[in-house]
Formats: sequence, C-alpha cells, structure tokens
Amino acid sequence: KAKKYYEEIMESVMGYTYENILSSVMHLMFRLKVTFPGFAENDRMFQDFFSNIEKLETMEEINLTFIAIFSEIAAVLDTTKQNKRQIIVNSIKKMIDKQYPNPNLNLSLLAEEFQMSHVYLGRLFKESTGHSVTDYITEVRMERVKQLLDETNLSTKEILDQCGWEDANYFYILFKKHFGIPLSHYKLKMNEKKQEDPNVTNE
Repeated sequence: KAKKYYEEIMESVMGYTYENILSSVMHLMFRLKVTFPGFAENDRMFQDFFSNIEKLETMEEINLTFIAIFSEIAAVLDTTKQNKRQIIVNSIKKMIDKQYPNPNLNLSLLAEEFQMSHVYLGRLFKESTGHSVTDYITEVRMERVKQLLDETNLSTKEILDQCGWEDANYFYILFKKHFGIPLSHYKLKMNEKKQEDPNVTNE
C-alpha cells in the first residue's frame, strides 16, 4: 500500500522542477519520521536519507531509496506486531495454567479477561500455537489428571474436581482420545506398576 500511494504522489509532482521534487520528497520523508516515532530513537535510515538526498541524481534512485525504506519500516512493524501477539498468547497460556481447575474456564471467559472479542482471541491463539483455546485447556487439564493418577491415591471424582471437569462421561471420552486408552485400563496399569516397583510412591 505504501508503495502504491508513493507512486501516486510521485506521479502528481512529475511536472515540477527537480529542486521542487526533492523538496516534496524530503517533506514526505519528514512525515514518515513523524508518523513512526519509534524509529526516531534509532533513525539511522532517516539520517542517511537526509545526508544523501542531494546525491540522488535520478528519479529511479529516489524511488529505489523509498522502496527500501518502506520495506525496512514494514519489517520492523511486523516484528513488533508478532512480539505483541506472542506476549498476549503467553499471557493466555499462563492464565489457563493457573485457572484450569475452574470448570467455567473457556474462550469467552478469557476473551472477557483480556478485553478482546472471543473470535479474535481464538484466532490469535490458534495462529500462534496451532491449537484452539479449548484444546489447550483440555491438554493442561489432562496432563494434571495424569500427574494426579500417577502420584496420588485420589479417587476419580476428586481428581475431576481438582482439574475442572464437571461432566464425567465427557471426561472419559476425552481421556481415551487423549491417551489412547480407557481410564479404567490406565488405572489398572498404574496399580500393576506400583505393585511391581516398590520405589513408586504416592503423595
């Protein structure tokens, strides 16, 4: 878009004298510097431009210089955007890791907490992690379930209560899908392992 608008501006000044074109170009560069104040902290490209502007002898050189500047600005803005997105995603993960025992934890609750639309938050999370928010919540809960099964003698109900599961039937279905084995078989294997290995202790 920047390149397109730049071309339109340059077409409008093509009838000017070269000195007036340079003046317009310098004004345009100044506006860029004001529009993107973050670059002012390390404005090497702006300094280089203003130092070398009078050495540019053809419109092609001017155009190539601007295109390079647009590319650099776009790259920095894209990196900044990606960094901000990652910070948000990491914050969402931390909240899920902390709030997973809450049976009401879901996409809508997270969207309300982060003051975003649930559609945008869900898309942002999926694009950054490759997983939906719901899948990630399930992953966190299942790993905690496994830990409690392996390390404690808690009943299934107690484990479900600690991990935010209210629908036991749905949990059994997800457990088998997640671990590839029914919960009853998993518990049986764990009991056999504990009997065979006296070093396996519970909390």
